Amino acid sequence: MGNVVSYCEFSGSSLRGASLTALTAARQLAEHAGGQVVALLIGKGADAAAAEAKKYAAKTVVVADDRLDHYMAESFAPIVAKIVKDEGATAVVAVSSNLGKDLMPRVAGILEAALASDISKVVGKDEFVRPILAGNALATVKLHTETVVVTSR
Repeated sequence: MGNVVSYCEFSGSSLRGASLTALTAARQLAEHAGGQVVALLIGKGADAAAAEAKKYAAKTVVVADDRLDHYMAESFAPIVAKIVKDEGATAVVAVSSNLGKDLMPRVAGILEAALASDISKVVGKDEFVRPILAGNALATVKLHTETVVVTSR
């Protein structure tokens, strides 16, 4: 069974609306992989937003620390990678925001995993549709690593 970790961005005590996109993609991936969705919130005050994340995921993991008040990929990426390993996840998903596009390649590097960015559709546990050629065409990509990293539009 392959759990799917969904990195959730939050502001104050609520999830950012874009994080719901990542949670939806994570749910679709979990259905294909036979696992469950694990929402991951990192940063100062993450506990407050965890209640909302619990509505959308089977499990919620919170890493709250005052030292994580400001996002830095160098600090967050090892945490995400550790949670992916601890949860037995075969995939990790984030929204295609500036933060997600900065964080997920680093997570993929740590996990030695393939990355599919800006996906628009989940086809299978390792197969995705994403726009190419400035959005004028769609490509189906298949990733060939045990763990996959995805950013979702």
